Amino acid sequence: MTADDNNTYNEPRPETSADARASADQIRPLCVDLDGTLIQTDLLWESLFVLLGRRPLLIFLIPWWIMWGKARFKAKVAARVTIDAETLPYRQHVLDFVRQQKVKGRRLVLATASHQKLANCVATHLGLFDDVIATDANFNCRGVEKLQALEAILGNSGFDYIGDSKADFPIWREAVEALIVGRNQGVVAGLERIKTPSRVFECEREGLKAIIRLLRPHQWIKNTLLFLPIFLSHQLGNFSAIASALVGFVSLSLCASATYILNDLTDVSTDRRHPRKRTRPLAAGSISIPLALIACTTLLAMGIVGASVIGSSALAGMTALYVLLTTSYSYYFKRKLFADVLLLAGLYVFRILMGGVATGVPISEWLLAFSAFFFMSLAFAKRTCELRGTEEGQENPNRNYRVSDIALLGNLGPTCGYLAVLVLALYINDEASRELYISPSLLWLVCPLLLYWITRIWFLAHRDELDDDPVLFALKDPHSYLVGLLCGVVLILATTGLP
Repeated sequence: MTADDNNTYNEPRPETSADARASADQIRPLCVDLDGTLIQTDLLWESLFVLLGRRPLLIFLIPWWIMWGKARFKAKVAARVTIDAETLPYRQHVLDFVRQQKVKGRRLVLATASHQKLANCVATHLGLFDDVIATDANFNCRGVEKLQALEAILGNSGFDYIGDSKADFPIWREAVEALIVGRNQGVVAGLERIKTPSRVFECEREGLKAIIRLLRPHQWIKNTLLFLPIFLSHQLGNFSAIASALVGFVSLSLCASATYILNDLTDVSTDRRHPRKRTRPLAAGSISIPLALIACTTLLAMGIVGASVIGSSALAGMTALYVLLTTSYSYYFKRKLFADVLLLAGLYVFRILMGGVATGVPISEWLLAFSAFFFMSLAFAKRTCELRGTEEGQENPNRNYRVSDIALLGNLGPTCGYLAVLVLALYINDEASRELYISPSLLWLVCPLLLYWITRIWFLAHRDELDDDPVLFALKDPHSYLVGLLCGVVLILATTGLP
């Protein structure tokens, strides 16, 4: 043989064992689990809560579906929902590995216990898999059943498998190479007793930080409204009433966190399309749905039982009613035009009423009227901010408002706020104000302060410079603190009669 000036001929060399293994890996199919492996969530759990969020009464049919078997249950749920495969929380390092194997020419099989309809959505979006094995109405593709389905299409040529749970043990046992997503150390240890995994994909555990974010303790500030009856009735020296209000505050805060979890479970698919809400633990997949359900149940039990044992049966009843109202909002009223705003404002007023029940302090009709209009204005501002972040023609399935409604909301919201100030003005001229204040005429100074604050909030909402929640925005806003301080000074002067 000869070689020209530009090319060099090399004799073929024997294939090394490493080369042979690489060649075998390239030929051997790679089978990939979906739930908990390729994505950081479980499509059955997600689909179930999406379904209940849209049709809550179907919860009564779920036990009947389950009686027919897991396969039939999954089929019933999948037939009634759709998923947005693009926004799912994929495990990026696992997905990158699968893409690398696709480039190498390996046959890829998506093997999942999720329903075929949902699995096909993911496979179509990714465009990586040659085959999809999933559950149908008569076959639950999990554990041994999944292994049998893999063997039916792959024969005895062997395969590699990536999984994450105990249900994958039968498949790992028969796989040539076992790869594992190591979220659960118990599962990793169990696999190591069967065979040494060829690769462990490390992932973050459900840390304390994610759990705290799930509970949203910053929202508890709203529950300080329970102390408002004590403050406005000038009973700050009544330590028994303060202690009772504190019990109500803790109980309500625990239950409120539980309802936030329920709301996040319902909105998880919608939250993933939101620029800020997509980082919430459930939407991002940093908290599993079963863990969230355990947390929700525990918080509800602690809140209601604690209110009953430490507080009173009336306080426990009010706490349970709050849970019922917020749950009805999450699963029904938030999609009803204007009714959602009424209920949102009503929940703030409910906190004040709950404070009265906890402390035994009577609630003035003036306070209820003022609170209703004031918080209705903030509820309209919340809806306006949500619409400001929505493009024309784009619809939010969890809301019944359109971008074209912004102008109307911009009229209704400030009007409600100004009506709240009008109620305050009428109260100042009423005999009721003279029973609590030595110099009630000083309360007139509160009116321009509130007018300024409400008007400023709506200017910021119109300019899209307001957070989705105006109450939480106020906690970070120096102007709000200044207005609050000045109002407090005025109340003190009106109470003491000092010039």
